Amino acid sequence: MRRERSILVLGAHSAHMGALTDRIRALGYESIRVKTPNEAIEIAIERNLEYGVGLFEPQGLAFNLVEALESIRYRSNSLDMRYIATGEEPDDEECTKLRDAGISVALWAPVEDHALRFQLNASMSRNHEEFLRSEARAPIDVSATVKAGGRRKQVSVYSLSAGGAFLETARPSMPGVDLEVTLLSPDGELSLDAHVLYTNVPGNLSQTTLPLGMGVRFENLGRSALDAIRQIVEFNSVALSI
Repeated sequence: MRRERSILVLGAHSAHMGALTDRIRALGYESIRVKTPNEAIEIAIERNLEYGVGLFEPQGLAFNLVEALESIRYRSNSLDMRYIATGEEPDDEECTKLRDAGISVALWAPVEDHALRFQLNASMSRNHEEFLRSEARAPIDVSATVKAGGRRKQVSVYSLSAGGAFLETARPSMPGVDLEVTLLSPDGELSLDAHVLYTNVPGNLSQTTLPLGMGVRFENLGRSALDAIRQIVEFNSVALSI
């Protein structure tokens, strides 16, 4: 039986980490707040849980980063655990140290709600949006128009890749429906053919931390549309990378 997965918030107490812990819990995730790697390991063993994500502030760590993160991952049997750096963005030298330690994802302060939810969902899910994993994706907090069966409605783009998107809406179309999605790019409007793969709706939530809406796959993308989407994704991914 799979163990419960939690989010680890690791390091000395600070206003930023305290507020981040509260926001993570408000999103519906269980978060474990500890000061030391040993505490994290002891809690995982005691409660028989595993960590899906570990957040930490690089500044002022009281332990060796590489040794600590690997120790938590293996001793808590959280082998697919992903680490995210947060807090104030460090200088280039410190960023290089983080990359050398295998850390590639960041949520630098101030952490926006949209980016926080996206990163936690992307990191915690074992199989979420598998159809997008062949392409880089990013949180895109913009509006779009969806046309289906002669009707139009406004949606919000939660995440985007050249493979597809998750569209946030309280009234998603049914799986199997073909759509036309129109969104803005730096070069103007993009009209994209799409196919609904799944929905997240009240009463049958497959992802309780995912917004209401639908996952769609883009179809018949031309080269110009493909390049435009990749440009949007690359631009919005920069702030989440180290």
